[in-house]
Amino acid sequence: MGNINYSPKQRMHRPESRLERGEYVAQQKGNALLGMDLPQTKLPPGAILAIREAAIKRKELRRQITEKYSNAALAKQWGVHESTIEKVLAYETGRHVR
Repeated sequence: MGNINYSPKQRMHRPESRLERGEYVAQQKGNALLGMDLPQTKLPPGAILAIREAAIKRKELRRQITEKYSNAALAKQWGVHESTIEKVLAYETGRHVR
């Protein structure tokens, strides 16, 4: 086998039509299929929006629950320490009340 010696100019030659990486990525993204055009898509756009709205509602409800019904909130409401609320919920205090 003979060694083929390429000159540096031959090794570095790139065709003129070759795109830079950024241009190539942009072109590929522009040609990409999106959403319902993809075969693996499971949810229609309406379902995606409904899920996102439900998550926002859930976040708000959690905030309200924390503000009104956490052990700290109940302790403040009844004027007792938080550990007292924990004992009531664990039936360590007021065991006879059902």
